[in-house]
Amino acid sequence: MKKLVRFKLEHKVKTCHECQVNRHVPAEAPLHSWKWPEKLWSRVHIDYPGLLHGKMFLVCVDAHSKYMEVQVVNSATSATTIEKLRMIFATYGIPDTIVSDNGTPFTSEEFESFIKRNGIRHIRISPYQPSSNGSAERAVQQTFKEGLKNMRERSIETRIARQK
Repeated sequence: MKKLVRFKLEHKVKTCHECQVNRHVPAEAPLHSWKWPEKLWSRVHIDYPGLLHGKMFLVCVDAHSKYMEVQVVNSATSATTIEKLRMIFATYGIPDTIVSDNGTPFTSEEFESFIKRNGIRHIRISPYQPSSNGSAERAVQQTFKEGLKNMRERSIETRIARQK
């Protein structure tokens, strides 16, 4: 009975013109665009998109070229993140800036120490605010996940290698 009353009330409020006109709508914060990096691998956006096909992935996106580097990991820990970033940096060089969310792998003392030792500026954005880390989020949603869905190979490692 409560559900029915609640449903009817919600429906009435949603369809009431006067209610919609006078309702409180919180102001949205304006979006600020990132400054375009002048060179390759200057600013890198990193993220763990979560489990995909039973695997974890560290996704790194160069903000200048939109080039995406993806590493398969067993767990999203700071030690694993550092290990994979060392491999990536050995190939592409050390970026000036890394942008990440406030996830545990990116906020540990171990990770912060690694960042400082390498002279990297670390910008942390709000968690659950994908628009703040748009480069990494778009790469994950549009390129990476869609690419994995469209490929027929059984091995996830083969799929990732073919996307590069």
